[in-house]
Amino acid sequence: PPIQITDGSTKTRGPTVVWNKDRYVISWFDITADSKAIYATAVDESGVIVVPTKAISNPGPFRSRYPYLRPLGDRLLAVYSDDRDQNDGYELYSRMISAELDPIVDVVSTFADTHWGTREMVVRDPDGRMWSLQAPGSTAGDR
Repeated sequence: PPIQITDGSTKTRGPTVVWNKDRYVISWFDITADSKAIYATAVDESGVIVVPTKAISNPGPFRSRYPYLRPLGDRLLAVYSDDRDQNDGYELYSRMISAELDPIVDVVSTFADTHWGTREMVVRDPDGRMWSLQAPGSTAGDR
């Protein structure tokens, strides 16, 4: 028999399914839920839900859409579009998630411009270590 993943009370779109080690991971976006995030659940071979539905993106008041999952066995790479920067378009974002669909790193601070023309963000790894990531600034191509 079919497995019902959502309750039908919202408008889900763009489902994708991948096999990850010992389970199917199903993800989709929802255009009417309170959090317009990417959602996912995991189902074993017999159709039993092994990880209940949870949001795997955190768009705040904005929208995440068009999920893609890359299975890696003990984790998955989630890539999706998001309009959180409000520039009249969607940009690509990614997040590494565990087999239990939890984020592997915590974002401590999102990318912000620095005084030397780059952008910097800070993440915390599963062992509690802080990592600083840098990227070219929005005007770096003008130099």
